[in-house]
Amino acid sequence: MRLVLTGLICVAAASVFARASAEATVTLRASVGTSCLLTAGGLDVKHLPRGTYRVLVRDASPRKTFWLRGPGVNRTTGYSLTGEVVWRIRLVRGWYRYGCTRGRGRKFQIA
Repeated sequence: MRLVLTGLICVAAASVFARASAEATVTLRASVGTSCLLTAGGLDVKHLPRGTYRVLVRDASPRKTFWLRGPGVNRTTGYSLTGEVVWRIRLVRGWYRYGCTRGRGRKFQIA
């Protein structure tokens, strides 16, 4: 009986770890001033697959903000923030825009 119970616990733990690694979160990097959103490889974001992302925003300006908007997402750093902030966001199919302070910004697509 103990052997069966131990085996079931091991299978359940392996299943949990497999799911966690399959849902690994990709980090995107954003910065205020340059109005850019980059992949981990340093490329401009233009197309991304659906999923959960971690967005690391570096904001060194007390006069500007970084914003990201799209289906289900409306985030901004605010004027009082200077430093880094991390957002965990879920991107679904559609078009998203990002930029600094006011303006149209740039757009990218989630397929």
